Amino acid sequence: MLLNFLFSLTGVGVIYVFCCVALLKWQNRFVFVPSSELKKNPHDFNLDYEEIWISVGEENESRSSDRSERGQNTLDKIHGWWIPSPNRDRRNEKTILFFHGNAFNIGANLKQTVVFHRLGLSVLMIDYRGYGKSKGQFPTESQVYEDAQIALDYLTEQKNISHREIIIYGHSLGGAIAIELATKNPDLAALIIQGSFTSLREMVDHDKIYNIFPVDLLLNHYFDSINKIVELQMPLLFVHGDADRRVPAWMSQTLYETAKTALKDLYIVPEGDHDRIAEIGGEDYYGKLEEFITSVTNHQSSVTSDALRPLSEVETSLPKSQQRCSEAVERSRNEPAEESPAMP
Repeated sequence: MLLNFLFSLTGVGVIYVFCCVALLKWQNRFVFVPSSELKKNPHDFNLDYEEIWISVGEENESRSSDRSERGQNTLDKIHGWWIPSPNRDRRNEKTILFFHGNAFNIGANLKQTVVFHRLGLSVLMIDYRGYGKSKGQFPTESQVYEDAQIALDYLTEQKNISHREIIIYGHSLGGAIAIELATKNPDLAALIIQGSFTSLREMVDHDKIYNIFPVDLLLNHYFDSINKIVELQMPLLFVHGDADRRVPAWMSQTLYETAKTALKDLYIVPEGDHDRIAEIGGEDYYGKLEEFITSVTNHQSSVTSDALRPLSEVETSLPKSQQRCSEAVERSRNEPAEESPAMP
């Protein structure tokens, strides 16, 4: 009897150790859930577009969509869609660099792009290596950060768009990627962070399913946005749905409160879930984005003309409905997490 118990206990211990090793060794397989199938393309939404390929290699200055790759990374390519603005006069136009979340690919994110196109913006959507048609190894945290920088360099080098004309949009995990990119490129025009989280460590606590493991010893992917957001001084817009069961809205509230820039706003979408903010938010959502982008342009104009407004006036240029946001966020703290084996 005792011997059987000891054998059973040993078996459980072996399984536990194996799970710990698996979480450590293949952690990126739990974080990233790519799909290679592009079920939609911009033409399905009546958007003109250019298919682009960006080579990944050591010679950054030679990256191009139409050059053959050289060197050891010849198989690595980033695939994306360049969706130009419907406006012919692009002198005062901003460009969106679009980073999607941890699942699917750019083909599943086109409804959001339609909103930006309607606002008169050009959009570059890219798939991280391992997603969609992009070629390369399975993603890691450091690799998606590299992909983001490569996409930004493509806009500046191949499309001749300056950083001050580029707004980074990141959804969910893409929000963490956008924040990291902004810390390395502080002259970007602005960030729109939608349905994102404070850190992967706090998401693990929120999900609870990994709490039986020594998380602090095993975690090697961090996406530590909460400790990076304090570095950013560009305008920031945080958007979250109050019915998001994947990433709780209080995480956007925390990011907003932690950010030090005066040009920041938090918009909580009533009944908004994790993936359909644009659809559920409707015209109110469209209006909030339009208001924010206008504020960014106006702020840049005032800086250029050396006519900065007082801080109090700048803060009110991005209006907030803080009471409604706080109530919605408080509700989200009590919402059960949506069951999922993967991170956001």
